[in-house]
Amino acid sequence: MVTSKKDVNNRFDYWRLAATVFAAVLVILNLLRIFDNNFWGDEAFTIRLSGMSVPEMLRATAEDVHPPLYYGIVQLFCKVFGYTGVVYHLASFVPYVLVIVLALTVIWKWFGMEASVLLITLASLLETAVSFHVEVRMYSWGSLFMLASFLALYSIFTQNRTRDYVWFVLASLAGAYTHYYCLVSVAFFYVILIGLALIKREAYLKKTLIACLVTVAAYLPWLIVLLQTFQRTMGDFWMTNIPYLKDCLGYLFSGKLQYVLFGIMLLAVALTAWNQRKDFGKVLWLAAGMSSIFGTILVGNLVSRIFRPVFIVRYLYPVAIIAWVLLAVGIASLKKKHIYCAIIGVALLITCIPQYFTAYQADKQQNELLRMTLEATADISGEDSVILTNLEYLDWTVLDYYYPKVEHVLFTAEEIPVLDKEHTYWLMLQGEIPTDMAAQLEAQGYTADTVVENGTLGTNPVGIYKLNTK
Repeated sequence: MVTSKKDVNNRFDYWRLAATVFAAVLVILNLLRIFDNNFWGDEAFTIRLSGMSVPEMLRATAEDVHPPLYYGIVQLFCKVFGYTGVVYHLASFVPYVLVIVLALTVIWKWFGMEASVLLITLASLLETAVSFHVEVRMYSWGSLFMLASFLALYSIFTQNRTRDYVWFVLASLAGAYTHYYCLVSVAFFYVILIGLALIKREAYLKKTLIACLVTVAAYLPWLIVLLQTFQRTMGDFWMTNIPYLKDCLGYLFSGKLQYVLFGIMLLAVALTAWNQRKDFGKVLWLAAGMSSIFGTILVGNLVSRIFRPVFIVRYLYPVAIIAWVLLAVGIASLKKKHIYCAIIGVALLITCIPQYFTAYQADKQQNELLRMTLEATADISGEDSVILTNLEYLDWTVLDYYYPKVEHVLFTAEEIPVLDKEHTYWLMLQGEIPTDMAAQLEAQGYTADTVVENGTLGTNPVGIYKLNTK
């Protein structure tokens, strides 16, 4: 039986529709997780910056350890949609949706249905992806910009159009202004591009030189801040451990299949490079992706070992999407791609869907605990209330979010501050009041009544007590 061209087109539309419906279901599943109000310390820091003016935000993030683009994006979301928990989560959810759009359009067009569906599945269901789609931090935006930069690089290697360089520079700069390790990751793209330009001078050298100069010039305004940040973190930073290589490699495909998927990616990339060895541009693009992944891990570990720890595995999340793309594209280039795609896809669904619902249920339970905690502490307000805590992460940002305009004091477990009878004091600890702390309170004429025994603030357990005079 002869299949007509019209039949082929109809079949193509059917699979595209099926893939779109599949993607929509996964997007809705992830969307369900934006409706909570539980934020840990770093998220509360983002929320604090979102309410600042742009100059204030720039100063605040210059004193921190991240560049400013993400905070500017959150500010824009808040100005348009309001300052609510859902909006803070939404600002991180949108880049995930854009990744899915790129998978259904550009990835599908360039690499086929199998690559598109695999990338959609990985980007939607891997353990870290599910978390960062809604976390009020910059990682989901970094992931989007890394993907856009990598795809623009592919277009440069295969078509070498001026507009491809423009998109590459814009996406790379956006990543570099979102997270410093994105800057490291895209730097390896530039290294491979420069290598290509030196080999094929006439076709690539001029455009590559211009792209590099524009990138450097556009990042110079923030380079001084980056150097100051590096100097400051070398003297004092909270990190103490350096992740093992095994942990870094496993993080790229987080979940029960992490090392299996990593091994499949390596094999798929090697087979693809061999099968397409005559297509220098595509092979070089694969090399750029691999160098970005391993180069980021190498730089993070070297800097941490030579100077001091400044690298943790979550900093790899933006470059992890490069590993997902390489796996998807590698599988899609093999002869039995339909079978391989189906096996990997089913394995991901079987292992990741339960993990997703576990995370979803944990969110619901934590949010319910938060609601009960806030209801029980509704009296903590006004100028006369003072919160005492020995939990640094609460004092840093979390208390400002849940109890705005209420004074809070950080104290050491060994010494309670001198209390003023004119104020109402609330004690927030992780668990029960220690015996020596109770003795110090009694010496100042105070007793403690339990308000919340097992509550939560900022995703962390907390016990809350009201201090009363004898």
